[in-house]
Amino acid sequence: MKINMVNVFIRNESNYALLIHNIKHGADRWEFTGGKLESGINLEKMAVKEPFQELGIKIKLIKVNGSKIFGDYDTQTPEGPFRCRTYFAKIIEGEPEIKERDKHDAFGWFSHPALLRMKNLGILVPNLVLALPKLRVYGII
Repeated sequence: MKINMVNVFIRNESNYALLIHNIKHGADRWEFTGGKLESGINLEKMAVKEPFQELGIKIKLIKVNGSKIFGDYDTQTPEGPFRCRTYFAKIIEGEPEIKERDKHDAFGWFSHPALLRMKNLGILVPNLVLALPKLRVYGII
């Protein structure tokens, strides 16, 4: 399956990961900020665009260990299956705040133990569940 969704892994100085709460389609899902690929926009531009639309933050994709790509993961959404590319990023301007209230109602910075609890509750998106071991490698404590 080709890449048809992008998102970004952003961590703060406390090594917590930024997640957004998706309520679209009646879902109760926590995920990285991101979205489905739009026609005519390349993956990296889409990865930068989505956090601004969703949270009002400007980000920069960054290289970690020589790559901007954190990983590619299959995920299941209420709209069907997707192959999601996750990029490393950092906030370069702004403070997160919910901008699309019809899609999201909260965001937060989460530690690895908190993410594990969310996984056990079944509220992490499948691609984020797959990424949990790798998040630990990249400093989410």
